[in-house]
Amino acid sequence: GAWHFPNLWWSGEDPWIRAYQYPRILLSSIALAVVFTWVYNSTGGSLLVVAVMHASNNAAAGAIQVDFLDPSIATDGTYYIMSLITLAMMWTVALVVIRATGRQRLSLQPAG
Repeated sequence: GAWHFPNLWWSGEDPWIRAYQYPRILLSSIALAVVFTWVYNSTGGSLLVVAVMHASNNAAAGAIQVDFLDPSIATDGTYYIMSLITLAMMWTVALVVIRATGRQRLSLQPAG
């Protein structure tokens, strides 16, 4: 998810907003990477399924008005609360995946 950082830097947003965005995007990228890795490994290496999941995540974020790059959607603090709730949900799913599958489905298995 590091490719999102230049967009934040040159977005013209208030520096305080950017300071909030960086750790949140980093943490959400790690949680999503765990889930996407599990899906990729569990589907025998299907990039199509992972791409559909990524698109679904983006669509859901837009549908509930948690656009990660535009906090002006809700200037009364709702944006921050919603994004933190979303982050907590992402990590809940990631931790469930880690707990349920362990290393078997989250690491590269040697061929053979």
